[in-house]
Amino acid sequence: MSYALHRMTPDDAPLTVEWMVRQYGFDRTEVEAWVRDLHFNWPLSVKAVDDKGDVIGLLNMSDYRIEEETAQIVRKAFSC
Repeated sequence: MSYALHRMTPDDAPLTVEWMVRQYGFDRTEVEAWVRDLHFNWPLSVKAVDDKGDVIGLLNMSDYRIEEETAQIVRKAFSC
């Protein structure tokens, strides 16, 4: 089997959501929020496409920084 790697674009967001839900069983609403809110770096993300044009793998990159949630994490920790 041969495959080609293609850079992804924001147009691949629905593909990413579908892939993560189907492959890993994640909740669709949660995955949609990740794709929308976690600063995916589409030009650094790639998809592997086989000879038939089927996507056989994704590598999604993100510019997300945990510091963006630090205040929220601290509030949750101290509210327990």
